[in-house]
Amino acid sequence: MKARLLALALLAAAAAVHVLVTMPAQRQAAIEQEEYHRIRDQRRQAQARVSREGRAEALRRQAAAVFAAPAAEESVRLARRSLIGSLEGVPVSNVRMSVRPGMAREQVAAAVKLDAEGEFEDVVRLSGHVARAGSGLVLRSVSFARRPSVVGLTVEAVGPGRS
Repeated sequence: MKARLLALALLAAAAAVHVLVTMPAQRQAAIEQEEYHRIRDQRRQAQARVSREGRAEALRRQAAAVFAAPAAEESVRLARRSLIGSLEGVPVSNVRMSVRPGMAREQVAAAVKLDAEGEFEDVVRLSGHVARAGSGLVLRSVSFARRPSVVGLTVEAVGPGRS
């Protein structure tokens, strides 16, 4: 009988500890875990935003550095060289490109237009080459058009001038 009473008392004590200590601690742990996840997600979003802004600023600086030469002819020559470099090794056809001096009021050193045709993968790769970091070009527009048996690409870009 004493053993049963002792077992019953221990069972009641265990239940009381579970209800009064363990359950509130589990609730608090769940709340703190949610808070941790929320703060971690905010930190990741902030890091991604800072990283994007840093890459964009670095690309702007690189593009401006390419066109830091004061003469318009030099800017046009550099933009043309960048476009020709983008075309190397990319199997496209019907390539038409124009590079002209930009407008000072727009703070543009050179204006560029490139038209080409080819297989989809090739024109997508070409658009990536034109927009690559260090090309000195900032894209204004890129468009793809389905043409008989090929895909057409039109890229308009500028070489930024000095501010």
